[in-house]
Amino acid sequence: MKEDKKEERKIEKDLFFIAVLTTVAVAVWIALDVHQALTKTEIPPIVKKQTEPLDPKLDVSILDQLEEKKTYDFSATETLTPPNTEQP
Repeated sequence: MKEDKKEERKIEKDLFFIAVLTTVAVAVWIALDVHQALTKTEIPPIVKKQTEPLDPKLDVSILDQLEEKKTYDFSATETLTPPNTEQP
């Protein structure tokens, strides 16, 4: 009988040790995940593109093209007429 109780106590101690070890492992795992989530900085691709340095050289040909397009030629467009809204 004493041997049965000793065997049960040994099993209980082992199970308790495994339970404590598992609890500690889960707690460390959760703590590491929380730490990673709070310290991780992810910059969206749009923001990365917006923060790229600008080229200080101006393309003069594009500026000349913009200068030519200052006025708009209305003769090249069609004249729009409103639809007939008269009722018979």
